Amino acid sequence: MGDNQVSITYEMLYDMLRNEKAKFELQNIPVDFFSQVLRYLEEQMLEIQQNKYKFDIFSSTERSKQEMQLHNAKKLLRELYERREKKIIDMALNKSKTNSAIVDREALLPEERGFFEALVILFNRYRDGVLNNIFQLKHPLIAMAEHHFDHDDFEVQHPAEIEKKFEKKEDLLDETQQKNEEIEKRKTIFDELKEEKTENSIPKITFLKSVERFVDEDLNYYGPFAPGDIAEIPSTVAAILIEQGKAKQ
Repeated sequence: MGDNQVSITYEMLYDMLRNEKAKFELQNIPVDFFSQVLRYLEEQMLEIQQNKYKFDIFSSTERSKQEMQLHNAKKLLRELYERREKKIIDMALNKSKTNSAIVDREALLPEERGFFEALVILFNRYRDGVLNNIFQLKHPLIAMAEHHFDHDDFEVQHPAEIEKKFEKKEDLLDETQQKNEEIEKRKTIFDELKEEKTENSIPKITFLKSVERFVDEDLNYYGPFAPGDIAEIPSTVAAILIEQGKAKQ
């Protein structure tokens, strides 16, 4: 795939979320999903920024549509991430409980594999340090990652020792705060985008073409609709219908 080729579309994000919500198992998505999403968001933001300096009615309307679609795309992406996140947590917890050597990791993205492994380590360390020690009539010990979620970074420590560790990390926290402040000072022109519209808005649209009965991302049914019908449709679905020329706002 070329660096300038954008494969992810709004409709693809919508379908991915619908599949993730409908299935119990983690679903397969492109291995470079996050890279594709990044290119998609950058392209959308650039188009909005370019139209910002055009003052004709058409450009203003087009910009509003683009901003609405970008807002809805972020909603889809957030919910898709959180759906997968919950499934990965469940996978790691099950792996820790059963200690099974057979775990289907095929659907995990490269960015998700580290998250999964770190969770397994964390669950194991705390179960061994607390629950298993209690069963052996020992004082609970707490597992703590010093910097990163790597196997070598985990240490079993007494609560008093953990408190001392945090005291020694004040300088590191100050340095991190300074870096965050520097990042804030280097904001791009994208920070000038107008405030996103209300997240839970349900626009009223007029249908231009016949539309068969369909289901939205929350598995609610709508339709069928005939030309001239007016209905309140969730913004994520309304954006698709408007873009396809089947309705107008």
